[in-house]
Amino acid sequence: MGCGNKCLPNQAGKLRCILNYFYRVATKMPIGYVTYQRVVLENAPDWSRSTATMVPMKISESALIEDQRDCLQVDFANKLVGGGVLGFGCIQEEIRFVINTELIASLLFTARLRDNEALLITGAERYCTYTGYAKSFRFAGNFVDTTPRDTYDRRLTQVVAMDALHFGASKRERQRQFTLRSIRRELTKSFCSFTAQVDPEKPLLTPIATGNWGCGAFGGYLDIKAVIQMMAAAVVGRPLIYTTYHEPGLSYSLRELHTALCARQVTVGELWEILEEVSTALFPIRATTPKPENQSKEQQQQPAAPTPTPHKSQQQEPDEPTTLVAPQLFNIILEHFDTKDKLAASASPNTTATTTTTTTTSPQKQQQQQQQQQQQQQQSSPTKQKEKQKQNKEEEEE
Repeated sequence: MGCGNKCLPNQAGKLRCILNYFYRVATKMPIGYVTYQRVVLENAPDWSRSTATMVPMKISESALIEDQRDCLQVDFANKLVGGGVLGFGCIQEEIRFVINTELIASLLFTARLRDNEALLITGAERYCTYTGYAKSFRFAGNFVDTTPRDTYDRRLTQVVAMDALHFGASKRERQRQFTLRSIRRELTKSFCSFTAQVDPEKPLLTPIATGNWGCGAFGGYLDIKAVIQMMAAAVVGRPLIYTTYHEPGLSYSLRELHTALCARQVTVGELWEILEEVSTALFPIRATTPKPENQSKEQQQQPAAPTPTPHKSQQQEPDEPTTLVAPQLFNIILEHFDTKDKLAASASPNTTATTTTTTTTSPQKQQQQQQQQQQQQQQSSPTKQKEKQKQNKEEEEE
């Protein structure tokens, strides 16, 4: 846990956390139980047809996931659970495993997590406090956990380990998180993790405490990871407690996006369509057609028959993105619905204008018709009087 013969300060802090746990156990043996449950998702939802709308979300810059009680606390895990907790790793998962030291036991029997799997750990007690992160991580002292227990004598602390895809640091590799394959995978992983619960018969009511999952060392973009977790939580139906870890501007932009989506009652299916458009723009779908082999000259000279449209399973995403500039997903979503609102607003005045013109012109026509009738009557009245006078004269002469 060091470099050569020297122990790095952050690694010394991890070691002190583990030693503090053994000191506590040797002083007073803890009571209760810790359960480890592998969660497997059999069928993922159809995101394109989902009518679920956004759930309530509390956004904080400084809140820590491990401090959120009565929540499902997300561990930004490695596919090999624990990551580098016993090595050089010292980020979110490794820190969580050394302060809740009994989480380390999962390394002994947890196999590599698949794309549709997560690990739910219930009852792990916290033993340490700390300061800093990564290289600045330090052991800050003992921690007395006062979290209440359930009927099985477990601490009411639920930690779900969900691993994100690793995209690295290069721009070309990081762009691949906008492929439909990557988006579906992250949605499936989030949905599987957010449905994790100890008692399947009880409803999912507790919020989910999460944050910048899969970002940092894994190369994930903040905006798409936030949107993916919002979509998964909406389908599951559990509120979110989202911590941005003092990421500049993220709290404001994420709050603005969530407020706009809630006000417009945007569904998960509508967000999927936008993600699909962004993905297609970056990675235009191309069809793979088999090359002709062992054909005679006569067959090659014959006109080729029209090729039918290939099925989605026969379509492959290109290896290279069209651009290395990451799309600003928050802005794209907001602009999409702003233009949609403008089109609706521009169409509505036309309809009202037509109705008003029809209602105003119809009384005018009626007045004009009445005036014409009166004029005709006035014109016809003198002629009638003259005719009567002639008749009267003729009668007198007779």
